[in-house]
Amino acid sequence: MIMSSEKDYIQICKREIEKLLALDNASSSLKSRDFEYLSGKIKEKSGIAISVSTLKRLWKDDFLQIPQPATLNALASVLDYSDWQEFKQKNHVTTTRKVKTINKKALLFSLIILMVAVVILILVKNRSNEPVINGEVHFSADKTISLGLPNTVVFNYDVSNVVADSFFIQQSWNERAKERIDPKKQVISSIYHLPGFHRAKLIANNTVIAKQNVHILSNGWLPYINYDITDLIPIYFNPDSSLSDGHFHIDESDLQFAGIDIKKDFKLRLNNSRDFGVTDDNFSVKTIFKSDSIKATSCPRMEIMLVFEANIFWVSLIKKGCEYYANYKIGEIYADGKNNDLSLLGCNIYEWQDLEFTVHQKLSEVKLNGKPIIHQKYVQDFGEMVGIIYTFDGLGSVDFISVSGADGKIVYQDDFE
Repeated sequence: MIMSSEKDYIQICKREIEKLLALDNASSSLKSRDFEYLSGKIKEKSGIAISVSTLKRLWKDDFLQIPQPATLNALASVLDYSDWQEFKQKNHVTTTRKVKTINKKALLFSLIILMVAVVILILVKNRSNEPVINGEVHFSADKTISLGLPNTVVFNYDVSNVVADSFFIQQSWNERAKERIDPKKQVISSIYHLPGFHRAKLIANNTVIAKQNVHILSNGWLPYINYDITDLIPIYFNPDSSLSDGHFHIDESDLQFAGIDIKKDFKLRLNNSRDFGVTDDNFSVKTIFKSDSIKATSCPRMEIMLVFEANIFWVSLIKKGCEYYANYKIGEIYADGKNNDLSLLGCNIYEWQDLEFTVHQKLSEVKLNGKPIIHQKYVQDFGEMVGIIYTFDGLGSVDFISVSGADGKIVYQDDFE
């Protein structure tokens, strides 16, 4: 009997995840939305963002080297294991194989050599994964323009008190926006193409040793399209030309002019990154929006996300019958349609939907067309509202939005005239 290889355990882990999340176990039939759902589940469980493209390669066994330990730990977290090692221990598998009889002394010598190699690998791994911090670490960020996109940010850092093999600065949660830095220097510039309240990270080896908030203001509503959530450079649209008949709207002719391939899955986002002047304790947001159909999609959905300094809130509405894919996040609470009854989030998303999001002393209520659909209590503090993002599978329209503070006074309103 011999132990299974690391790839064997990866295959077992994938199959268990497919069973848990009710995904089709034929990897060739998994859709982008399945991988997006899995990516969100991994982010929820582990706090680690794994891109859809990475998950697709992993599921197709399209990798030359074993994935990084952080990736394997994140996969194991979906199955409620503390890390990859615990998953392997709890899923011990052996394979039967005929072996030739060999000399006992030769076998003992081979085992000793193997043990020495394992010890060396463990020591090297521990040294590379655990930086030594002997003093203060400096990390700051300065924007070159106050608002608008693109926006160059100058990072100043000092890691002279840190012993590590490698250092990086990562713009946000997106691992594709990660760049190696020279520990002997102290300045590096990075360009942001997406608005938002980004949480930049200073990383030594695989450990985050400092964070810095970078609020990229959008100068009003900014519409853009990307094919993948991890795309670093989106395709912008002129916000003024996107207003017609009293609402925000992008039609198919706009897509053709921008060179969008409508045969591919894409998402339209309308992003307003600014200080709204309300906190997560008490506020109200009212909006009217809908999806616009340009091609047959089995389970289209649309979402409004409220961005706060330390976290995000969102509610997604989805086509009736597809509530399995619905979800919401209110404070630290996340709920999906697989493990919760979210049937009230199903609607005709191609008709105007009136959504109201009210929070009083961290007790939230969401109404859809005047009917309560969510009541949720949360406890954590997330600070002030710093952004609102609409997301549509395909195209969508927004007719109205207003934001009110604790006293009920409207602090922001847009009729998209």
